[in-house]
Amino acid sequence: MSTTVYYHHPEDSRLSIDYVTHDFEAAEDRTGGSERDIYQIEEYDLNGTVYVVYHGTIVPKVADDVDLDIYESVADMEWANQIITTRILRLLESVIEEKYEEENEKLAAYKDIEVKKIPEALDRVHWGDSVTETAGELVSCLILRHSLPNANHRTSLAMLSLYYQAISPQFDMPATATEEYDWEGWVNDYIEESKEIITVRRNTIRFHYLNEYGCNVVERKDGLRIHLNEYDLDMHPRKALEHYAEYHTKRSVAFAETVLKQAGTKELRNGAPLDKVEFAERLQEMD
Repeated sequence: MSTTVYYHHPEDSRLSIDYVTHDFEAAEDRTGGSERDIYQIEEYDLNGTVYVVYHGTIVPKVADDVDLDIYESVADMEWANQIITTRILRLLESVIEEKYEEENEKLAAYKDIEVKKIPEALDRVHWGDSVTETAGELVSCLILRHSLPNANHRTSLAMLSLYYQAISPQFDMPATATEEYDWEGWVNDYIEESKEIITVRRNTIRFHYLNEYGCNVVERKDGLRIHLNEYDLDMHPRKALEHYAEYHTKRSVAFAETVLKQAGTKELRNGAPLDKVEFAERLQEMD
């Protein structure tokens, strides 16, 4: 009897867990929707037979197939959000190009770019907090809003570097990747924990049922294994969203501290943080 369930469908990583049930007819009833919707039902032998419905949508195959007019996309935003969002979208373009140059592989897009979520993330940052608290919140809010196609962590870490550079032009982001294009160990620890938290945050009810049915581990497409017994899954979805968002922010602030330590610039944490308008002004000066 297996105690592991795949979070992404093992044969189509665009699909992820949508529903869990002992009743096959109930699983079939969950399938349907528009022409863009894709469903697969898989049977698992846990404490009895369990049916997992996987769901995804048809999206562009690669990120640079997404037709996006940056200036039109930000036209209705307030000035500071325009400047910062434009820079984020430019960073996304750079990430796509960099991945292609390094690995000769285009960055897969599993969802459309949701530009309007970016200012929503920026507005959730407490810009008056300390330097590392503001930097960590910026990273966390961008990741949690999940507005970009499969590049949230890379792009958010690039924004963290820009925030520190905007405060101190002498700041030099330490290497985050190895020559083999893997994350450096100290970065990978944060990336993996972040992915675990955001996956659990969106799926507490599904994971709670899986755990009750005898599943101990949920495995993501990247090989990351989430041990369900390590998380509190018995809570209302709204409470779970809030609880795990707070935990993600806490871990992101700790990571922002680690970045300064790795860069040898721990003194930067004692400076004055930039608010959103000041950050936007510095970004303009850095162009």
